[in-house]
Amino acid sequence: MKKYKIILNPTSSRGKSVDHIPTIQAFMEANNLPYDLELTTAPNHATQIAKQAHAEGYTYIIAAGGDGTSNEVLNGIMQANKDSDHKAIFGLLPVGSGNDMAFGVGVRTGIDAALEVLRDQNTQVFDVGYVRGGDFPTGRYFGNGLGVGFDAIVGFEAAKLKFSGFIGYLISALKTIILVKPALLRLELDDQTIESRFLMISIMNGQRAGGGFLLTPDADTSDGEFSVCIANEMNRISQLTVLPKFIAGNHTTHPKVNLINAKKVTVTALDGTIPSHIDGETVCEAGQKLEIEILPQALHILQEPLA
Repeated sequence: MKKYKIILNPTSSRGKSVDHIPTIQAFMEANNLPYDLELTTAPNHATQIAKQAHAEGYTYIIAAGGDGTSNEVLNGIMQANKDSDHKAIFGLLPVGSGNDMAFGVGVRTGIDAALEVLRDQNTQVFDVGYVRGGDFPTGRYFGNGLGVGFDAIVGFEAAKLKFSGFIGYLISALKTIILVKPALLRLELDDQTIESRFLMISIMNGQRAGGGFLLTPDADTSDGEFSVCIANEMNRISQLTVLPKFIAGNHTTHPKVNLINAKKVTVTALDGTIPSHIDGETVCEAGQKLEIEILPQALHILQEPLA
């Protein structure tokens, strides 16, 4: 029997995620979908629950929360799948504040639509990113994207606010324009090397970050490559000018912005340090070197049928 493990983070969306529990329970029971729902109690608890669910033979392991919860569950599944013939399938109930990973795979925001994806059991292959360095010298998986520089600092600042979501990221972005000083970095993209002062490097599997910034609007989560958005150093006026373009996704023609596809990416600090995050979670606040690679079609994920 195909069974669901739903892992819900009660702190997602500033505690509002728990309001969806009755809806989740009613839907699963009305559709005769066997499930267990478990709440996380601490950071990284979702990873441990996911690994245990895999060991118990659950077919579908579902992250109910935001991008941080999704990242923890993804890591649990990937770690468990690697050493087992049983390959659990990943699912998302986007009840957090950003929900960028769900956006990238076409799981619509809104609990009713997301529950229908669980019921319909349509699966697609999904690329997974892997990074070594910073706080994770032995490596960590990610689903949506890794940010270096500006967007990482925006995430750090947004986490300090008493409210969340896109507005929080926008306010933090405006604050970061004042704070950020681009470091001199070496960026290696497959067989290409660039040394420069970069405002931002976003190594994306999905299309969106920060709940509404379309950094890589044409990214494909199953094509076996990252879409890398590179913003070179620019003055504060230029940053203010280009910021709305990132929201609309029409920054791709800006003279200071480049988009490059790559399977392997290495970022090395030549002076200064590397602030970085994955899926909204901190990789490092002051790292020296990150090695990133794509794992093509490494996972199956529940999502709406592709058009």
